[in-house]
Amino acid sequence: MHTEPVPPTGAVRGCRHSATGRARRTRRPWSLGAGAARAALATLLLLSVMAAAVRGRAAEHQPIALFDEQDAARLRFDEQEFGPALGRESTSRTRSIVKGPRVIIVTPEVTTDESGQRMIELTPPADLVVRFEETLAPVDMKSLKVRARKGFFSKSLTDLMARFINGTVLEALGLNIPIGRFIIELTIADENGRETREVLGLYVGGGS
Repeated sequence: MHTEPVPPTGAVRGCRHSATGRARRTRRPWSLGAGAARAALATLLLLSVMAAAVRGRAAEHQPIALFDEQDAARLRFDEQEFGPALGRESTSRTRSIVKGPRVIIVTPEVTTDESGQRMIELTPPADLVVRFEETLAPVDMKSLKVRARKGFFSKSLTDLMARFINGTVLEALGLNIPIGRFIIELTIADENGRETREVLGLYVGGGS
């Protein structure tokens, strides 16, 4: 009678142990190789960078307070006093005109009446873009001064506006300004010291 050879006991045990080892290895899906771990870490770093970029863009688009309500209360003109005050400032500006840099308000739109008063109407948050162009000498952007004023009281906005200078352009986007009528003064000089003073009436509405 023909009989099949029986494998040695050790061989059987070896096969069982080998099979068991393979089974055990397949039961640990959480165990990652070095390559997979590096890929997972790279993905986490990429997600962190993207999240930081999104937060940065959100911060850039948050409204920028030109001045607070306490300052606004001291700087705000009522309807009756606004016109005469702006007229006096505009007359002073006309008398002081020299061949300093040109001040060009790109946005918002500026309107000029027959008396030379220059006005801006806007609804916050609003963008202010001003370009400074040389006439007889290059513009000295370090000389730029911006302030809001009423009578003897004034509020310097120079440090705030300096953050938004790019070359010879002032680009302040998303300005949050309290409602009311205000007077804003910009002063800029060229590298030879010739100065230009621009006075603007600012009417801030509350929108619809």
